[in-house]
Amino acid sequence: MPPIAPLPPISTWRSLISRSVLSQSPDSLVRNLPNRILLASPTLCDSFVSSLQLRPDEIILDTFAGPGQLSRSLLYPKQGHLPKKVVVIEPSRPVLAAGFGLKTKAIPTSEWATMTQFEIPPTEVYEIEEESRLLLSPSSPYRWNVISDIMRNELLKPFLPKIPKWEEEMPTITLVGQMPCSLVGEQLMSQWIGTVVGGNKKPWIWEWGRVRMAILLSPSLYDRIMAQPGEKSYCKLSVMSQALFHLTPLPPYHHNSNPDKRARSSIRSNPKSGSKSQLNDPAEHSTKSSPLPQSSDTVISSGSSISSDSSTSFDSSTSSTAFDSSDLPNLRPPIPPITPTLISDFYPRPFRKGINIDDPLPRPLLLGIQFEPRISSPVLPNQKDTWDFVLRKGFVLPNRPLKSVLKTFGFGAESLIGKVEGVNNGYKGLPTSGETLISNLKVDEWARVVDVFHKWPFKLEHLVLDAGSSDDSSRELGQI
Repeated sequence: MPPIAPLPPISTWRSLISRSVLSQSPDSLVRNLPNRILLASPTLCDSFVSSLQLRPDEIILDTFAGPGQLSRSLLYPKQGHLPKKVVVIEPSRPVLAAGFGLKTKAIPTSEWATMTQFEIPPTEVYEIEEESRLLLSPSSPYRWNVISDIMRNELLKPFLPKIPKWEEEMPTITLVGQMPCSLVGEQLMSQWIGTVVGGNKKPWIWEWGRVRMAILLSPSLYDRIMAQPGEKSYCKLSVMSQALFHLTPLPPYHHNSNPDKRARSSIRSNPKSGSKSQLNDPAEHSTKSSPLPQSSDTVISSGSSISSDSSTSFDSSTSSTAFDSSDLPNLRPPIPPITPTLISDFYPRPFRKGINIDDPLPRPLLLGIQFEPRISSPVLPNQKDTWDFVLRKGFVLPNRPLKSVLKTFGFGAESLIGKVEGVNNGYKGLPTSGETLISNLKVDEWARVVDVFHKWPFKLEHLVLDAGSSDDSSRELGQI
C-alpha cells in the first residue's frame, strides 16, 4: 500500500466534505469559488495522469486539488515515471484535513490584525511525514502571487530543474488544475492563458520556461477554447488559446465538433418522473463528435492553412519573439474516442431531482486539455493590448463581415480594409477579404487585422478595456 492511503468510497465524501466548504473562500482577500466540481473516479484520474506521460524528475503543481483523488494518481502513476515532487494546492483547510490529515491551523487572527489592507498574507507550504515527495499548500491560486511563492519556497526550490531558454525544451514542470465551473474559473483560465505573452522577462509560472498546463474544465469552457472558425463557440478565447499554445485533449474525452454554446448543462431532469432521471442520449452526442479535419498542408491550430509564400508570413522585424510557422504542427491531433462517464464519477453530484448516480452522463462534467506554450506566436508583447481590443470589439458582432465591423474600432477605421486585403504590403499575417465574417477569421488572418490596426496612426491612445494596471504582475482577474 502506498504511504498515502486511498480516499474512502465516493459515497462517503458528503459526510467529510460538504459542497459549501468546497466553495468557501479561505480568507477575505479571495472570492468564493462556486460550483467547484472534482474528478472523483480513481480510474478516470489514473487515465488523466497516464495521458500526461510523466517525465523523469517531474515537478507537479496540483491546483484546486480537493481531497486529493487526482493528487494520489499523480503521486503513484500507473504509467510513466514517479514525479520528484507533487505540490497539492487547495484553498480549503478542512478539505486538506479530510484528504491528507493536514493539522496546521490558519494564520492567527493577531497576525492578520497587524497587516495593512495592502499586505498579502504569506503562502504556506508544508511537508508531511508519510510521503517525502508530497507538499501541501492551503492557499488559493486565485491570488496572483501564490504559484510564484510556492515555486520559490525552500521546500520546493532545490528540486526545480534549471530554467531553460524559452526556445529550448519544456522544463519538467506541469501545472495541473480542476477549474471551478463558474465565471470565476473562466476568468482565471483566461488570465492563465493570456499571461504567457511577454518579452524577455515573462511573468508568473512562465518565468520557469514553457511550463505545460493540464487542466480539467467545464464542457462549455472546453468548447470555447477548442472551437474552430465558423463554429458557434468560436470566440476571443479560442483565438488567443490557439495562437499561444499547442492544444491536446486529455481524458475524460468528449469532443463536440460544433456544440451549441447556449447548452450549459449535461443533465436534464425529467419533470414527469419522480424517481428516474432523464439524460440526453449519449448516442445523440456521439454523432456530433468527430475528429477535426486533417490535411496534408501545414495547419495552424485554428484550422487555417499557412501559405508557403514568405511575403505573407509573420514579419519578425519588430520583435525578438517573432512567430515561426515551423512551430506549428503538420497535422491537427486526432480527437480520441468518447470516454463513458457516470454521475458518480464526479463530486459534488449535480443538484437535480430524480437523478440516479449510476446513470451515464451524456457528456463528462469535466473535460481535459493540455496547453503547451508555443516557442513563438503571432501575439507579440508590444501588440498584446491591440489583440485584446481588436478581438473583443470584433466578437461583439461575430456574424457581421469584417469591413462593417472595422467601423467600430474607431473613427475612420473602415479605411484600413485595403491594407487588410492587400498582398505583399509588409504587414504580418495573411490577407483576408472584407466580406469574411468575423466568426470565420482564422488566427493568421486575425494577425493581419491586428497588425494593420496597431500601426494605424489614428487608433485610440489607450486600448485596455479593463480598468487597472497593464503591468502583468499586478493584473486582476479578467485582464488577460
